[in-house]
Amino acid sequence: MWMAFAYCTSLQPTFAYQPAYGNVKLSSGGPYVGSGRGVQRFTAQLNVGASDSNRPTYLTIFNGYGDKPGYTFARVILSDQLVQNWSGGGEPSGLIVADQNTFRLQNTVTKDVTGRLGQGSTLVIEAEGPKGAQLGWILTAQAGPTLSPLNPSETLSGRTVILHGSNFSTEAEDNTVTFGGKKARVVAATRTTLTVMPPESVESGSAPITVSVNGVASNQINMGVRPMPILTSLYPAGGPPGETLTIYGRGFARPLQANIVTVGPYPAQVVGATDDGGIRVIIPDWGMSYQGLPVTVTSDGVPSRNSLIFYPNAHIFIEGSAF
Repeated sequence: MWMAFAYCTSLQPTFAYQPAYGNVKLSSGGPYVGSGRGVQRFTAQLNVGASDSNRPTYLTIFNGYGDKPGYTFARVILSDQLVQNWSGGGEPSGLIVADQNTFRLQNTVTKDVTGRLGQGSTLVIEAEGPKGAQLGWILTAQAGPTLSPLNPSETLSGRTVILHGSNFSTEAEDNTVTFGGKKARVVAATRTTLTVMPPESVESGSAPITVSVNGVASNQINMGVRPMPILTSLYPAGGPPGETLTIYGRGFARPLQANIVTVGPYPAQVVGATDDGGIRVIIPDWGMSYQGLPVTVTSDGVPSRNSLIFYPNAHIFIEGSAF
């Protein structure tokens, strides 16, 4: 019968417990020691920080551990309010972590309490057992991800890079990686590595990188990022040797001399730039070719991600001179 209680506040824990890999301890309570004189009630506040409210959180109850016996009965409720009973007293209402049957078959129970904790959350334990019985609890949460120093310290946008650290999700889509605030694509993931594709739109220079898992952010590290040149259009689409060809795109090097342009296998002389970032070259002589020729740009030693087709005009011969 649950009629009267010996009321006790929580004690400082003396039992040892190591959280599972990837989890961190938020708080704990116990051991709550049985008096052997009927039902006892123990309470403890489970306030958590704002950053902990939504990440995966687990409450584990230990009924006896080591050489210490457990209670013969223990009811554990995660409560956020008291409901008035028939006698005018308050009864806890909330998530039942353990009931009268829980510890008949096991000594330990773990409940997922993600999103259930906040200001005013109280753990209420009602237990009865032999003198010296002990019960304790621990609240753990998924540890935040951590990034290790980078090697190499520079990468190219559009090419994969491997980030090292800890506490990543093994599900690629659960890891959010940003370069300079822009989202990267996570190609593969393990607990300690992430293979990511930096966003093509990231600006050249040093980009701060962070990883978030289930809303929990990592530390920030910086990586040098160089954008790969990307070609978008040519003007004109074809023409004779010696005329000017304008190549539009992004990621071209400044100064202009750091860009190497080829039309097919033939190098083209870079002679200028447009106000919107394009580069101008002199169309090279392609000999007797009549087929489309791929145009490529290598900027600061980095080849463009794509090529565009230039269609040469047929050579016209007048008095033995080609033009």
